[in-house]
Amino acid sequence: ALAWGKPDPGRAREQAVARQATPSVPSSTGPTALPRAAAMLCTLLLCALVLAAVLAVAATAWALSRFRNASDAGKAAARQAGRTTLEFYRCMIFFIRGGKFSETPYFGGPENKGTRVRLFGLCLTFRLWSEPHYRHGTFQDDLRMNLRNVAVPGTGIPLSVFAVHKILAYFLILVLFPLYTLAYAIKAGQGSLEATALAYIEQLLRPTDWFNYWRLNCALASYHSLVTGEEGYALEDKLTFLQVAEQKDVAVSPFLDIPALVCKHRNEEGGLGFHFFSNATSGGDWIIQEVLSNAEPISSLLPDNAPLSTFRVITVSECKNHTVTALSCVWRAGRRNAKTDHSAVLFDVDADKNCFRRGITNTHWYQLGPRKVLTTQWIATHNISEHPDNGRKIAGEKIHADEIMAFAKRAHEAMMPGVPIVGWDVALTEKGMLMLECNL
Repeated sequence: ALAWGKPDPGRAREQAVARQATPSVPSSTGPTALPRAAAMLCTLLLCALVLAAVLAVAATAWALSRFRNASDAGKAAARQAGRTTLEFYRCMIFFIRGGKFSETPYFGGPENKGTRVRLFGLCLTFRLWSEPHYRHGTFQDDLRMNLRNVAVPGTGIPLSVFAVHKILAYFLILVLFPLYTLAYAIKAGQGSLEATALAYIEQLLRPTDWFNYWRLNCALASYHSLVTGEEGYALEDKLTFLQVAEQKDVAVSPFLDIPALVCKHRNEEGGLGFHFFSNATSGGDWIIQEVLSNAEPISSLLPDNAPLSTFRVITVSECKNHTVTALSCVWRAGRRNAKTDHSAVLFDVDADKNCFRRGITNTHWYQLGPRKVLTTQWIATHNISEHPDNGRKIAGEKIHADEIMAFAKRAHEAMMPGVPIVGWDVALTEKGMLMLECNL
């Protein structure tokens, strides 16, 4: 996205309006809307300020108590953390004020390119705030919709709260995020000032958790869509995706092309127990599909009553010649009695050896509410070898990863070569290998 020229807002806005199949987040426009919004904003800001003050006081007290008796290496690391924080804010201010990625004077050198991209991506939140988005009305609308069930581990606060107003987003990124990073580092450092300082620098500049990668991709994909007007982003709509896949001869999960569907309970009477669904193919909101089942060898690795468990394959397309490469593959091993594989253990797939690696969970990012503050783990590691519901060993088991990744690669080439990065959900079903959807 950084290689393209200036945005074409006119074209992007036209495409955003044309793709409004999913309504944007509703907003109040009545006479009481502004007072209510102001009251909510003030309340949220007050709570955030209190939280920030508590974190700042606690972190400062801890740092001072450790600094006095720290080793020379610990003190040097602490000073380096202070300098890094100062450069972090200088770089953020540079980007917020409209500075170009290629001209930033901070965190120079090829070894720090990832850091510059990350901070640029954070600041894109503010640049894109009111711009049209390919999934919802604006970038802000998209944040409010997609962050409703996500909370930074240990806080219990849905991140969509900070998408209510741009001021809250500034406060989250510029104040709460560095403070939370310090709290995380203190926990990870286990009492060592040197280890804490190094963990702080790493998490501030180069975090490797899935959420930070996902957030970075959301920002850069939105920016790329705005700059280029690439039509491939329309395939984020699930019906459009299925229809284009059929046109391009990409095997997808079957869907019914009927006007509507009615489901009724076998025993209820008096007009009760009826549910009607208008099909998206006829202008409704619902894509009507049959439930698919896991095929071998997947089904034998899962517990009874596990959901359809998919492979998430990441592919990239070079912007100049649209050469597509499959980067990675993860299997979401669904949990017992779960309806979807969003409740799963995530096992990395070794594409070279065609086998599963150890797994990890990301459930700690979905723990909402005050009760989760003290009970949610902050850190997850790749240390799971067996499925927790049936004890079946997963790590080391063979899987035809090369075929799965080649399938996703062909889909990217056929359906949206102009989109730089795509996440594909591939399922091995009783009907064969099928593509469920793409994630942009």
